[in-house]
Amino acid sequence: MSNNSHIISIITVCLLISLLQACTTVNSVEIEAETVIPNTEIYLAEITFPDNKFTIGNVKNITQNPGYDNQPHFLPGNNSLLYTSVKNLETEKPQTDIYAYSFENNSTSQITATPESEYSPTLTPNGENISVVRVDMDGEQRLWEFPINSSTVTNADYRQVFPEITRVGYHVWKNQNEAFLFLVDENAEGDEHTLVKAVRGRKDAELITSKIGRSLTMQPNNEALVFVDKTSEETWNIKRYDLNKQFSEILLSTLEGSEDLVWLDDSYLLMAKGQDIYMRTVDDEFADWLLLSDGKSMGISGEITRLAVSPDKKYIAIVVSE
Repeated sequence: MSNNSHIISIITVCLLISLLQACTTVNSVEIEAETVIPNTEIYLAEITFPDNKFTIGNVKNITQNPGYDNQPHFLPGNNSLLYTSVKNLETEKPQTDIYAYSFENNSTSQITATPESEYSPTLTPNGENISVVRVDMDGEQRLWEFPINSSTVTNADYRQVFPEITRVGYHVWKNQNEAFLFLVDENAEGDEHTLVKAVRGRKDAELITSKIGRSLTMQPNNEALVFVDKTSEETWNIKRYDLNKQFSEILLSTLEGSEDLVWLDDSYLLMAKGQDIYMRTVDDEFADWLLLSDGKSMGISGEITRLAVSPDKKYIAIVVSE
């Protein structure tokens, strides 16, 4: 199963769980959560990048949880890291909540405590809220937000961002009022996931393209959206959508079979394949993906499925399927 299919399966399972929680016959249904939700851990490492020479060190597992830990998101200042986690796999109703890892005291705290499942914690551009994809009790996936200064977040703290837009899988902010959304294919078995632009206060979203990967990221200069185009069965391409000209162009091809990417700086992208991390410049179309670090040297034995780099480029978060 591909990484994308894995994550979509998780969302689908939690959607089902949310529907079951709203039914009176929930006790008659057995859910084998442990066989569906993958066991992933988040590793944190220090990185340096002097003169285009990448080094990684002090790798440590910061979650150590027998369940799902994923979607790391660094907050400014390198004080904490948000992530999605399932802590109740042993129950009949496993769900995700948002947690924060503190750099200062090496501790973890729970941020959300709701009956619904939350994913993809992201700081909004104004720095005042955290946006999340939430699987609501009606089974729909919407984008919500809550104040960053909230203690343990309950439903009373939440606000819907785009109430009329459902099937949201992933998101990235263009500015405080506009966001690009990955919408899950209406067909549960399909892969025609679409890229749209949503605006606060508007009911409809603007379609940009379809058959995309889950990775959405803004180019560091904030002039373009970068995403993975999976139209071709043979080669997946990293595309750049110019915000001013409103058209897409191919930057380069992904690593074979990989779709998650992250910016190291204005010119370099990182991707992972298997247990290894690779780097490639976007300034040279003839450049190759260069191996930066392997799993053995990092002490990682599982497959790397997602990466995140801190705003100051001093840390990298590595999600590993174990």
